[in-house]
Amino acid sequence: MIKQNSIFGEGFKGSTLIKGVRLLDGSFSDILIENGKIKGIGGIEDGAEKVIPAEGLLALPGLIDLHAHIRGIETLKTATEAAIAGGFTCICMMPNTIPPIDSVQRLRGLKQKIKDKALVSVLPIPSIAIGMGQSELADIEGFAKEGVFAISDDGHTIHNLSLLRETCLEAKRLGLLVILHAEDDGEEPDAVEKRIELAYLTGAKLHIAHISTMEGVKLVAGAKKSRINVTTEATPHHFTLTENDIRLNDTNFKVNPKIKSYKDREAIREGLADGTIDIIATDHAPHTKKAKEGGWDVAAPGIVGLETCLGLVWTELVKTGILSERSAIEKLTTNPARMIGITENKENLLLIDPNKEWLVNPLNFKSQGRNTPFSGRRLKGKVVLLQQNKSLTLSKK
Repeated sequence: MIKQNSIFGEGFKGSTLIKGVRLLDGSFSDILIENGKIKGIGGIEDGAEKVIPAEGLLALPGLIDLHAHIRGIETLKTATEAAIAGGFTCICMMPNTIPPIDSVQRLRGLKQKIKDKALVSVLPIPSIAIGMGQSELADIEGFAKEGVFAISDDGHTIHNLSLLRETCLEAKRLGLLVILHAEDDGEEPDAVEKRIELAYLTGAKLHIAHISTMEGVKLVAGAKKSRINVTTEATPHHFTLTENDIRLNDTNFKVNPKIKSYKDREAIREGLADGTIDIIATDHAPHTKKAKEGGWDVAAPGIVGLETCLGLVWTELVKTGILSERSAIEKLTTNPARMIGITENKENLLLIDPNKEWLVNPLNFKSQGRNTPFSGRRLKGKVVLLQQNKSLTLSKK
């Protein structure tokens, strides 16, 4: 077995040979890493300074999260530490920071902070509207010139359909993805339908964040059959939990969109299996203990998700046969990469133990947030090693 060091140590220098790891196609291979770069895959003779026996481990690309919130108690450092612990080498940052990412000046300032402090790739997604409001578009063209791939209203849903239509036309002109939180007064289906209609009328690329209802999934499936340019995502809490799982007065189950019925959860699982749902995203949303107090009506919605995502995917989707290993990983790598417009980074490598059972303990999280409904749950699928940005690190047991 691997002797495991702290995931946040200095990593390995020199050459490291990962011996006998399984690939997604079922074959077994050796992987040679030299000074933080993958130098060879195949049958490789020993001679490296370090040899890692990888029997029983699975080699994957680094994961990509299209939907994470980094704000409040969560810093770029702690968020990206949590990302590393969860196997993510790229996370996308939603705009509802304080203050929001609603101007080119703020975007530039954030990009510099990311350069200085982030431990993995962090891609900011700016706000559609100034102040995340309902009336005035932000400088979308300016955002595009700064190299962003998407704009969003996530965190503060825009209900002004005229503003959304203007957004879609501008995004279409500039080649940007529009990520929308499709709920009006807590109701998803009608909101999804209206936003799909906007995508049809404008030709914009539309992505529906955190789909949560059977009707919503059906609407996206219908839009795809009609060749409307629409994609969507599911979160681990929506494909795992139902309203019957919610423990009385436990606000760690309070999320937005809320956890719904058994039929909604099963529709999400079916949508993942048949390809209607393109990606899996965490909607990572850390909060202080105080923010989760005061009862259900006043507690802040949201849960942390970067460190439990892989385990929930493996436990709830792969081990149950809903998704194959390859399909699950595509929804966490290839598919979001395509939406972002990036190609596979061959310097990124994730090793997991797909059969390793582990206990979710929020006290062990790297995230500053401890707000999870999965505390005490046993999951299978554990990060063992992450190679990214010339850093090779091993996780704790």
